Amino acid sequence: MSITTWKKEFYGSLKEASKSDVKALKHGIRKWTGLLPKNLEKHGVFREEYYFITDTVNTFEIDMTTCALCERHFHVKECSKCPINDCCCDGGPYIKWDEEGNPRPMIRVLKKALKERIK
Repeated sequence: MSITTWKKEFYGSLKEASKSDVKALKHGIRKWTGLLPKNLEKHGVFREEYYFITDTVNTFEIDMTTCALCERHFHVKECSKCPINDCCCDGGPYIKWDEEGNPRPMIRVLKKALKERIK
């Protein structure tokens, strides 16, 4: 097991996921669920410092370069249109991940945003 198997189960295609907010939110939920300790352990992956996960050979960043919502909004300078645009603000759920390694706040925010979009 490795980053490769983790990505296959929990990451998928960033290009496909960034086609709509709903797809991007689902992609985010899948990715952040993969960052729960039991799922990292299942693949022999662990959190390195800050926003990296690794299997000791390969490293994968958990940041704007691997976020389907950032792909849709940040890279085209439309952050205000992102359904979770304040996730990186002080005290935001991404910051919790960065500081504590806790993916649950991001999962909650993503699920809430998805629920609002598919009413």
